[in-house]
Amino acid sequence: MHSFIFKNSNGHTEHMTHDHYFSLDSTAKNNKLRPIRKLYHEGQLELFCSCMILRPIMIPIHNSVHDFFYIKSKDKDQHSITCHYKREEGVYIPSNSGYEKGFVKRNDGKIEIKFDTQDFQLEKGLKQKKPKSNPDGTPLPSSNANGTSTYKPSVFAAMKRMITEAWNDIIQFSYYKKSPYPKNDVTTLFERLTTHTTRGYTNKTFTIQELLYKGEKEGKVALIAKNTGQKSAAFTMLLLADDGIQKNDETYRLSLRSPKSDTFRQLDVPAHLFQKAYTAIRQMPGPYIAGGFVESPGYDKTPRFLSFALVPINDYGAPIESSYERQLYNQLCDSQRAVIRPLTSENPDWAGYVPDGILVDTKPSTIIEVFGMSESMESYHQNREFKIKHFSSLKPKFDFWYWDAFATTEFNENTSKETR
Repeated sequence: MHSFIFKNSNGHTEHMTHDHYFSLDSTAKNNKLRPIRKLYHEGQLELFCSCMILRPIMIPIHNSVHDFFYIKSKDKDQHSITCHYKREEGVYIPSNSGYEKGFVKRNDGKIEIKFDTQDFQLEKGLKQKKPKSNPDGTPLPSSNANGTSTYKPSVFAAMKRMITEAWNDIIQFSYYKKSPYPKNDVTTLFERLTTHTTRGYTNKTFTIQELLYKGEKEGKVALIAKNTGQKSAAFTMLLLADDGIQKNDETYRLSLRSPKSDTFRQLDVPAHLFQKAYTAIRQMPGPYIAGGFVESPGYDKTPRFLSFALVPINDYGAPIESSYERQLYNQLCDSQRAVIRPLTSENPDWAGYVPDGILVDTKPSTIIEVFGMSESMESYHQNREFKIKHFSSLKPKFDFWYWDAFATTEFNENTSKETR
C-alpha cells in the first residue's frame, strides 16, 4: 500500500495513505491540506511518495481545484508501474484505490472492467491513433465528456483482482465449510478461476470466461475472436515457470501450462511488453500466472499477446508481491492455514493500509505483515514502525503477527488455529 510521507524541518515524520486521505470528509481534507501547503511553501516540509520502497520520490505540491498532489508528466516514469497516482498529466491521488476504480458493478451483479480498447481489440480493427499508454506500459486514463480524467485498469490489475478473488473464495469456502484444505498445487485455483471467477467479470460486451483461452489447441484463439464478431481478442491466464521463458530477437516465446489439463502451449510476447511486465514486478522469479489478450496471427502460427502481465504466485497459487511473501505463504499453506489476501483497505480500522494477509482460522482474525528491508532504509523503517504500532493497537478486534525477514531468515509461526 502506497503512502505519503510528510517530513518537516524539525525531522518529524508523518505517514498518510491515500485511502485514509479520501476517507476524510471535505472539511477534514481541507484541514489536513491547509497546514501542509503552508509548511511546504515556507520550505519547512517535504512530501514523498513511497511506491518505490528503496527510493521514496519527492512530490511537489501544486494547487488545483481538486486539491490533488501530482507530479508533471516528465517525472511520472520515476514511479512504480503499480503506483496508484498515475494519470495522463502526471501522478495524482485518486478518489479511491486503483484496484477499485475502473471496476464497475453492474445491475446483473457482474463486474465490468473498463479496459482500454487497445488492450483487447484485434489490430486490424484499430485505427491509427496516438499512443494510449505511458512509456512504462501503463494505460493512460481516458477523459469523459467534461474532460475529467478517468481510470482504466491495466491487465495486471484485472488479473491480480481475479486471481486474488479466486484464492480468497477457495480458502474461505474450505475453512468455513470445514472442507479439506486445497490440494498442494494450483489446479484448484485454476478450476475456480476459469469456471467461476471469470464468469463474473466482463469487458462490457463479453465475460472474461467467454473470451478465455485455457490452453487448448492454437486454433481456439482464432475461434474465440470469430465468435465475438472480431470485436475482441481472446484472453488467457496460464502458468509460467522460469524455465518456460525463451528470448528471441524481438520476442519472448513462452511455454505456458494449463494446470487443469497439464498441457503446455507456446505463445509469443513482444520483447517490450515482456520487459515492462517483468520490471513491474521488480524482476521477481517465478512461478507466475502470465496472461493478457492474445490473437492468432494466422493459420498454424504461434498466438501472440496484444497486452501482457505477470502475476507472481506461491506454490499453491496465492498471489504474492515479494520473495519473502512467497516463503511465508508457502509455509502457511504447508501448515494448512486459512490465509486470505485483501486487495483493498476494506476495514476502516486499518487506516488505509492493506495487510499482507489475514489468518481467518484464529479468533480474532490475525493480520500478518512481512518486512524485508534493512532498518537503514529510513523511510521503509518509519513506515514499518507505523504499521507495527497501528496494527498492534487493534486488539481485541484483530490479533497481529509479523515477520521481520531482514532481521531473521527464519520465522516461527506462533498463531494458533481456532478449533473448528
